[in-house]
Amino acid sequence: ALSDWDQLGQSLAKATELNAALRRQALQLHLVPVSLLIQRLAAESGLPGEIENDNGFEAELTGETAAKLVPPLAALIKGLGWTQAGQPDPLDAVKTPKPFLVRAERVGEFLTLKVKRGNAPGSGANRENQLVPDELSPIEAAIAEVQGRLKLDPTGGWFCLTVPVLPATI
Repeated sequence: ALSDWDQLGQSLAKATELNAALRRQALQLHLVPVSLLIQRLAAESGLPGEIENDNGFEAELTGETAAKLVPPLAALIKGLGWTQAGQPDPLDAVKTPKPFLVRAERVGEFLTLKVKRGNAPGSGANRENQLVPDELSPIEAAIAEVQGRLKLDPTGGWFCLTVPVLPATI
């Protein structure tokens, strides 16, 4: 049997080895700013997007998480009807689509994105959420794959997404 000092030595050696492996893995993570996620989401959904809060600090998440979020969030934006034309604006002859607005906030190890429709009230943003459960299930499943949580406004005017900044595998 090993003495207490021998067991301690083995445990410390194993902890040092695990710490080094964790450090190597963390250094391989590629963090991207939320603005890149918004650009990709705008391209996929066909609707322009903007960061609502510019406080000089831009939140980040892993590139892998951002890439996995783009398709379900674009489907969510389309499913909520945000890409459909609202009421005509007499001052906007070109009918420029209103951007979706994103407020990003990092609290601890989680990033929360509150995304709201950019159209003014009265342009259809106050109607009931247009998504049916069959459309929402794959979106929620894709978000759950990155350990995310989704909260929807019942009227379809906004949604809130919370995801871990770093993947759970670390």
